[in-house]
Amino acid sequence: DLEDIFARAEQHGVMVMPCLWSFDMLDDATAGAGPYAGLHADLIQDTAKAQSYIDNALVPMVQYFAGTENLFAWEIINEPEWGVSGIGTTDEQVSLAEMQRFVGMLAEAIHVNCGKMVTVGSAGLKWNSETVPPAEGNYWTDAAIQAAYSSSGAYVDFYQVHYYDWMYNVDWGYDPF
Repeated sequence: DLEDIFARAEQHGVMVMPCLWSFDMLDDATAGAGPYAGLHADLIQDTAKAQSYIDNALVPMVQYFAGTENLFAWEIINEPEWGVSGIGTTDEQVSLAEMQRFVGMLAEAIHVNCGKMVTVGSAGLKWNSETVPPAEGNYWTDAAIQAAYSSSGAYVDFYQVHYYDWMYNVDWGYDPF
């Protein structure tokens, strides 16, 4: 219950950044968690399905919570790169352009209907840097997102990059610290 989360967080002076989706939505968790657990590449690939989600779930939710003072930002998707073809490890995968379009569609809807910031929880510096080798590029720049979804509202307000110790020990070879 999101209302309860915000109320409890407010009591303790905590800012909240809800994460709407995760790369796990592309894995098959149906055996353990039921028929709707995962395998949702179609939500990313099919713009009509994405728009239905936006119209019927996302917009009402972000409008409802738009005035919530301890709502810091909306994270559209956690570590989307793990669900991208050629990079990913999930059971289903989508193209990078499809993922960027999905992010752009949701970002635009949030920007239009709520004054809160939007971000993506990038899985690593490898996909969120154009200048630090062996990075492959910054997949979440305004230009990259808007190339996949042409709208001035399709952008993230800040970069959020995840880092794990194992990233230094593999062939990625860098440590942000």
